[in-house]
Amino acid sequence: MQKRHVLGDDSISSPKPLRVNFVSSFPPRECGIATFTHDLTANISSIADNVTWSVTAVQECKRLFLSNASLRAQAAQLSKKELVLSKRFVSKIFGVIKDCNPDSYVAAADKINNSKIDVVNIQHEFGLYRGDFGSYILEFMRRVRKPIVTTLHTVLPNPPPGMKNVVKDIYALSDRVAVSANAGIELLKNTYGLDRKKLTLIPHGVPTVPFVDTTVPKQRLGLSGKFVIASYGLINPDKGIENVIEALPSVIEANPNHDIAYLVVGEPHPALDQKVRQRYRDKLDSLVEKLELSRNVVFVQRYLSNREMIAHFLATDICAVTNTNPNQISSGVLSQAIGCGKSIVATEFAHAAEALSNGRGLLVKFGCPEDIAEKINLLMSDNEFRNAISRRVYEYAQAITWDRIGSRYLDLFSQVREPLQPQVSTSASALRSRVGYSRSSSSFSEN
Repeated sequence: MQKRHVLGDDSISSPKPLRVNFVSSFPPRECGIATFTHDLTANISSIADNVTWSVTAVQECKRLFLSNASLRAQAAQLSKKELVLSKRFVSKIFGVIKDCNPDSYVAAADKINNSKIDVVNIQHEFGLYRGDFGSYILEFMRRVRKPIVTTLHTVLPNPPPGMKNVVKDIYALSDRVAVSANAGIELLKNTYGLDRKKLTLIPHGVPTVPFVDTTVPKQRLGLSGKFVIASYGLINPDKGIENVIEALPSVIEANPNHDIAYLVVGEPHPALDQKVRQRYRDKLDSLVEKLELSRNVVFVQRYLSNREMIAHFLATDICAVTNTNPNQISSGVLSQAIGCGKSIVATEFAHAAEALSNGRGLLVKFGCPEDIAEKINLLMSDNEFRNAISRRVYEYAQAITWDRIGSRYLDLFSQVREPLQPQVSTSASALRSRVGYSRSSSSFSEN
């Protein structure tokens, strides 16, 4: 039976309810941040009885993800059970921020201020908010009178001055800042000059999945007898799929006794312009045709529920995570592969370099099909070695399953929550209530 998480508070003798609002994209919108927030909130619900949560959903102005029309459109793809789930997503929406409308950020902050919400958790990715380097979110933060925990999903090592200033402002306006990788913590300290005391390391969560042999999962997907290599996620040029395709001829030649299938699992990224999506897909199709790989490469280009996605991971022998951005500190696809105990070949981006250290996976150079082929061949040639890596990464995953990560977030929220009894506070939320915030200096000053 799963252990329930009980929140304590130093200011009172018994636990009290905690109400958390998540500022984030959210299903049915399709993006990595929406998936992250869904997984986090779902597990918070499962581990804590005295916590309620809601979402201030960030919508793209050009899309109305939470409209009835959006839900009707999904019905064509979703089963009845999944459509009910989408409606349940909508029921958790407390407010909406239209990403291009500054007034919408102010209105959302005012609604939170007038509520019984205890803590706000902002999921931050630069592409999620509008303004110079996503600066519109700052006005929301200046206006909110509740404690703020900000989760930073991207920390760049060489930021333009404007981006650096936005990050410093976010830090100043937050009571705590959560980062999923040590590399991000070090960058915030050394490159951005931020004090370590408000920074908290909380790894990206991974699913709780049994460690199983691939035989039965392959049978269920019609892949019996195949050696399955797969890449996952919303497809876009940053995934580096073409590098895996270019590596395949060498892999096939070196492993003549294996019937190799390379699965590219996921829809085109909805944030991409339609022309960009089609251009990239045409590039991949042309490459498959040129290299005569039509019987080896399979595009699973449709909506997959979380259960279907996990089923595909469990049928995978080697997961190829060939992202092209070296500074990525958080990858949902990598986290799912880790949780499923997969043998992983990944480029040396920040999250992979940290999570796959100590023999938990194999790293490859960026944009190098030869290196990808070499590492895949190494895993295919030695079953014992491949299984040992899978076991090692699965053991590592047990410390960062979503229920454990949810508990760590709940502890953090509990720490920053304002006490019941009025008292002098030096928290960022209290300072926002008493003083004015100087945008240019990233500091507080009296009105």
